[in-house]
Amino acid sequence: MSNFKFRSLCVASLLTASCGPTEMPSSGTPPRTAGPTKTAGDGDASTETTFDLSKCGFDKSKPGVNFASRRLAITPIPMTVTSVLLGGLFSKTDNVVINGLAILEDSMTRSVSTFSGTVTPVVDSQDVKPILAKLSSGFAADILEPTLREKLGETNEDWKGVYCSFQPAIKLERGALNRVTVDLDKPLPISPSAVSNLVRLKSELGSKRSWKGITAKVTSSIDPSVVVGTVWTGSATAEPVPATVAIDGVAGQVSVAAELAVKLTYDFGSAEANKALGLPQSIIWYIDTATKGYKLIQIDFGDGVPLNYLPSL
Repeated sequence: MSNFKFRSLCVASLLTASCGPTEMPSSGTPPRTAGPTKTAGDGDASTETTFDLSKCGFDKSKPGVNFASRRLAITPIPMTVTSVLLGGLFSKTDNVVINGLAILEDSMTRSVSTFSGTVTPVVDSQDVKPILAKLSSGFAADILEPTLREKLGETNEDWKGVYCSFQPAIKLERGALNRVTVDLDKPLPISPSAVSNLVRLKSELGSKRSWKGITAKVTSSIDPSVVVGTVWTGSATAEPVPATVAIDGVAGQVSVAAELAVKLTYDFGSAEANKALGLPQSIIWYIDTATKGYKLIQIDFGDGVPLNYLPSL
């Protein structure tokens, strides 16, 4: 059994809503009920002029506290591969299954996940290696310092009105294998919140959001194909997509229906650049705010074969 690890990311915030009290009648006037007192969770983010991250459930006095911990299992990937034996003199065909488990954790300052994957039966095959390479190409992210995050919309137009729904990353770290670290001159959006108020999420997301002109500079690398000092400039977009989907597994199709699905797409000029940075082409997060979790995560590295992660029992 072979084990492979990678880091990826996820995000969490907690929002609440309250209603205003009933006002006492004044002389000569009938009683009336005050309108709802909106919190940041229910309000339209685009109308806010001031903001405090405590409204997102962040405790600035405890920046290291995990705000999310999710166990996700990759849906089994059945494959038929050819194993080369005895120096290539003979070969045989095997039916194999790739499985894995991810544990996602998030705090105010860092988003990290760990992953272990197995191939059963164990084979040494060129067919399996591309899948295993995808599983080891994830990343971790350092998040913008909380006080600066509160004012981010004042200094960056692309982040205006985005307070709780996305983590703003300022540094990326690619995987445990061929580790590469990257500094960003502008914050890059990472995963959407799984525990935010649904109204808040939809308000901040709108029909589509874009973050442009983000410069990524490689600051350290043990990957010979990624040179320290290399710079790419790219963008990210976020948009809602259909929240119902059917995916294939070994036992047949699995249907997923979420409250909201958000697709994050990254473009740093080429699939090779995205890969060097540890970024996939896109990630779709199927969000269930009722259980404060993800029903499904689909990661597409640009080859048209997304990896599907489902909650693990």
